Amino acid sequence: MTLLSRCCRAWMSFVLLQDIGFIWMCCNGRARFLLKNYAPEVARQHSLSVALIGTVRLLLLEYFDSGLLHACHLTLTVVYSLSMLGEMFYFESLNSSVPNIARIVVQGKYTSLL
Repeated sequence: MTLLSRCCRAWMSFVLLQDIGFIWMCCNGRARFLLKNYAPEVARQHSLSVALIGTVRLLLLEYFDSGLLHACHLTLTVVYSLSMLGEMFYFESLNSSVPNIARIVVQGKYTSLL
């Protein structure tokens, strides 16, 4: 295993832990710090897309040499980041808070590593 693949897997593990924390916040009712108009349904809907990306990341940790999983992960990450930016700045349903901006920066950093 090369140094680059180890670094990418370590970064992906960090992002996966961040995803788990985000899902926990959405299911625990603490998503009102992230959403402008908090509703449990909206929080669960938002956590569903994070859970989908987290599942792909978990598979990618095990099968890191799969090019198809990398393509799927990059596509999902780019679409999720763009939709999150749209929710923050166009629709204004997400707060422009530090946790939300940090999620976009961390996702973009990982995407640029690959």
